[in-house]
Amino acid sequence: MNIYFPHSKQLDYEAFYAAIRTSAVFDKHTCTLPYEKSETPQNSKSLIEKADLIIAEVSYPGTGLGIELGWAEAFHKRVICIYKYDFHLAGSLKYVSEEFVSYNSYPELIKKLQKIV
Repeated sequence: MNIYFPHSKQLDYEAFYAAIRTSAVFDKHTCTLPYEKSETPQNSKSLIEKADLIIAEVSYPGTGLGIELGWAEAFHKRVICIYKYDFHLAGSLKYVSEEFVSYNSYPELIKKLQKIV
């Protein structure tokens, strides 16, 4: 399965990526981490179009993240929104996903993702 992991630039994405890279999800699937190679985003529209699943870290709002979620919706992709337990989510997210997973730590998140994926 091809999984795309969009997020806001406000997220400490290096720590997030480190957790994803050490998971069974990363070992068993093709995972695209958009800022892995550089801080310049890739052509996310085509990456989303090719993805089988979108797992969006939505703890922090972001214009780019919103655009990516709009593309995911337009391409009829399954979107799972993950977020830090004590963060307030934008109400508009309910229009792109019915699946929301909260977490307190990255190890907890990885366990939850491994069950879902």
